Amino acid sequence: MTSSPDLDSFISTFANDAEKGTVRNGYALFLYRRNESDLKVTATQIDQLLQKRDSSYTSKQLTVLQNLKYMMNQINSWKRRLSSNWMRIQDLLERPVQVPRSRKKQMPSTSLAETEDVLEDVDHAQEISTPVQKLRNDCERCETTRQEWIDKYNVLDSKLKKMRVSFKSLSGLYKVKLVNRMKNRKNEVIRKLRQENQRLKVELRVAKKFKPKTSVVNKSYYKEKLVLSRKELKNVKDKVNRMVAKLRQLEEQRKDFELDTTRLEHVEKDVECLKKPKMFDPSTRKCIYSCILHQVPFEKTCSLIKFIVHELTGISFTALPCTGTISNMALELGILSDLQVGELMFKENELTLSWDSTPLDGQQINSCHISSKHQNLTLQTFGMPGGTTEDYLEHILNAIHDIGCQYSTYHGIQQHIVLYTLFKSLQATLTDRAKVNKCVSDKLEEMVDRKLVQLKCFLHPLDGMASEARKELKKLDVDWSVSTSLYGHEGSAANLVHALSKLRYKENSRDPKGFKAYLLREGLKKTYIPRYVGNRLHVLFLLAGIIYKIKDSLAVYLEKFCKSMKLREAIEKDLTNPDVMVQIRVLGLFGKLLTGPWMKLFYNKSSGLRELSHLEMTPFVRRSITTLKELQLNPASILTLEFDVFGHPLLVDDVLVVLRDVELQPGERFFRTVSVLASCFVRVLERQLDDYLTGDLANPTEAMMLQTSSAPLHNIHSERVLGMVDSQFHRAPNASFGFVDAKVKCQANKTMDWLLAKPVKEQGSLIKFAVRQARKQRKVLEERVQVMGKTIMSRQIVIGQKRDKTERKKVEKKVLGCLEKDAGFGNDIFVALSTETKLILSSLLSERFDCLPLSIRHVWDVDGKDQVFDGKIVIYVKKGQKKCCRIVWDSEGQTDIPTTQIITDVVMGDFHFV
Repeated sequence: MTSSPDLDSFISTFANDAEKGTVRNGYALFLYRRNESDLKVTATQIDQLLQKRDSSYTSKQLTVLQNLKYMMNQINSWKRRLSSNWMRIQDLLERPVQVPRSRKKQMPSTSLAETEDVLEDVDHAQEISTPVQKLRNDCERCETTRQEWIDKYNVLDSKLKKMRVSFKSLSGLYKVKLVNRMKNRKNEVIRKLRQENQRLKVELRVAKKFKPKTSVVNKSYYKEKLVLSRKELKNVKDKVNRMVAKLRQLEEQRKDFELDTTRLEHVEKDVECLKKPKMFDPSTRKCIYSCILHQVPFEKTCSLIKFIVHELTGISFTALPCTGTISNMALELGILSDLQVGELMFKENELTLSWDSTPLDGQQINSCHISSKHQNLTLQTFGMPGGTTEDYLEHILNAIHDIGCQYSTYHGIQQHIVLYTLFKSLQATLTDRAKVNKCVSDKLEEMVDRKLVQLKCFLHPLDGMASEARKELKKLDVDWSVSTSLYGHEGSAANLVHALSKLRYKENSRDPKGFKAYLLREGLKKTYIPRYVGNRLHVLFLLAGIIYKIKDSLAVYLEKFCKSMKLREAIEKDLTNPDVMVQIRVLGLFGKLLTGPWMKLFYNKSSGLRELSHLEMTPFVRRSITTLKELQLNPASILTLEFDVFGHPLLVDDVLVVLRDVELQPGERFFRTVSVLASCFVRVLERQLDDYLTGDLANPTEAMMLQTSSAPLHNIHSERVLGMVDSQFHRAPNASFGFVDAKVKCQANKTMDWLLAKPVKEQGSLIKFAVRQARKQRKVLEERVQVMGKTIMSRQIVIGQKRDKTERKKVEKKVLGCLEKDAGFGNDIFVALSTETKLILSSLLSERFDCLPLSIRHVWDVDGKDQVFDGKIVIYVKKGQKKCCRIVWDSEGQTDIPTTQIITDVVMGDFHFV
């Protein structure tokens, strides 16, 4: 049996569609059912075709035939079941059956056989309807399942399409060919390495079979080779580290160059103006700040900046700040310094407040500072009306208040919180031994409501020792009848030191150039002899030792080369005076044993004891007092001591060798001088350091040690700042206090270094804040200067009134003396009065009423100004035993003035008769 052409075409069409993946079994069933009327084929025929396996059918077509055969068998079985069931249903429907409605109704009058037949038909109908319903349910479930699988297929198909799109995009993003090439190269490298590994394994196996005969030699050889390899490796590592460091440095330079290049790219070759809206930019201001701090005159600042920038970059500026603007910028430095100090005070908990003042051009200048463990910062340097406790306290409070206001405004913190924190950080005070400083410290304790440790400077006792030494040596001059040809009232030794300093540094009628040439000829430095301008620390003792060392060569210079005549002769006489040279020698020895080591211990930063706190230095003071007492009892030991007064080894130099020369036999006056000076030094130390020896600071507690951990050993920082202020006022006598204060404290605090250490963005915000606040601060400082001027004027008025009152009392005393003696008005104090005035005064004394009423004019001092009051004397009155005149004033009121006081006012010129 052969297949029909229609079947062949159906199978071929379906097979082709199946190869394309566009049909499923359900679709094949649909096609078969659609072509069922045309395809007159049975399952038997399809089975025969499958058994025949004609070569004209492909594997796909054979698969289609198998599926088709299976479907046809299923359909035929369903048809048979449906037809049989349908026949039974039709049969059952043609026989109607009546079922009783209720059990309570009476049964029909039928026979039992008929009833049984009816029941059998009903059961049969139920048996037939049950498979049909099940078949319908199966069909519906099949359709539902089929639809679910179709939906799942659609979802997966959409995902597949998306994945294909993603694959195409990723293929375009990543170069697959390049990756494959790299993969192949890596595989080739791995293959070669595996071959090499295999070869080395073979060599290892071969080498293990043969043991070297000279294993010891090989071992030492390879050990040496290992050492050399390690050294080479270390050298290579060091070289790599150096190169890496250099690379990092070059990288930073490259970034800086790129930044500079970027800036220059945005700047035209001819810059018209650096001034942005309302203000110059922060970079320009930083340049101006640097010029101000380096003492560049204001009128030269802009030209200097233009020249430097043009020479280095080729850029020219046509607009820069004027002189007045630069002057105003100086106050901005003060604002930045206040922020720097506020930052320290707000963060630290243990700070020490110190201050010191000095008169400058008739006005008192005070400088206050704050000290932490690592740095000293200047708060403010400003003028005061005087040197009272209230003046010091007001200046200190103003300085802290200004810092608190600037810090709170910049950081947005409430002002009272900042001020409370700043005052809370103060734990101690450090000053010299003036009584007013003690009062100021007590007032500060009352304000902060807690105990402050009141410390004293360790270097100021040197001034006291030098003063006491001059006094004692002057007494010895009187006792020994030492005659000196030099001018001065400080004693022969101090006068000689002062005269040599003037000869070296004084220009008028002195010989500074010749003295300098003499020092160079002797192989000494030009600064070998320091300048002596008064009693400062241990300069007197240092110069005494130097003079004693060079006395012989100095005598030759004075005799042959010195141009000064009178001073030269006077110095020559004192250099040859043995009593003067004894005093000079003793001063030099104490400079080596006491004052020099004192400066090194308490002032020199190179000392090895800088880690000790302020109160930990007390044992050294006690040791020095003990040594001085021993010298007082045994003055000869000063020539043999190997240690200084603190127990440290003496530094033996040329000066000390000459001072201790054995050939120079010391006499009785030498030992007496040593004993006297040692005694006066002990008195000075015990008086000025009493708190450290027997007072509250003698045995400090742990809490006190913690409070004073930030305290420096001395207060020379204040002295240094006051010297800078003096220099600034000499450079610019008309400069304001605000300008000088801002410049000096910015230099002392190194505020520019602090500013440049900040990020660039923060630098800009700090400078902009300083610009705004400087305008306000300028007005505040001007108001303070005005208030200070008014205070000075009011105090001058009070002083004038006191002097007038004192003089008036003297005149009134003389007037009373004349009246008691009935001398009349013939005394010398009445010489300037006219005869008419004397007659009127006589009438007042005798209380004659014929001269009343008497018009008068009285001058009174009201708020420092003379004010005239007119009135009349109307009647005489008595107040106790005093005779008085009642004066009625033209303005209002009346006053009873004693007659003697009226006479005194007339003599003084304040009372006139009209």
